[in-house]
Amino acid sequence: MGASFALALAKKYLPQILGAIAIIALYFYWHHAVFKDGYNTATLKFEKRDADTERKGKQLLMLKQHEADIINKDNRERLLNATKIYADHYANLHANPVIERVFVNAKTASCSGDSMPGSDSDRSKAAGGTGGTGKAELSETANREFSKVIDKIEDMQLKCELLLNQIP
Repeated sequence: MGASFALALAKKYLPQILGAIAIIALYFYWHHAVFKDGYNTATLKFEKRDADTERKGKQLLMLKQHEADIINKDNRERLLNATKIYADHYANLHANPVIERVFVNAKTASCSGDSMPGSDSDRSKAAGGTGGTGKAELSETANREFSKVIDKIEDMQLKCELLLNQIP
């Protein structure tokens, strides 16, 4: 009796049951289509944004690389020019014979007309013994030592300049 009753109900309400199933299926299809369209729209939007960001990033990277290349080129030119200037400077220093001779100021001995010690000291002061400064040339060994010190100082200046030029 239960099976025949269920079969009788199914025959009587079959169009309504099929209609309800169709409406539910259409609702899920519509829901899936709307969700899929929204998902695709959002995906396209984010893909477009990501592509635009990547394009701008590549442009910025190319710009920064170009700026770095210009700075590196300028630094190479500065280094080359500094090297040429220092090479010319050293060549001029060592080619000029006047620079090889160095004079220093030295105190000269006080001279008086009386060469005997212990003689009239008041007279020597009154005679105006000339004590003062004069110029004297350095000896050859002192001149070489002095040139070595100058070369060391100039070498350190060159090294400092090169280090300063390497700082970005």
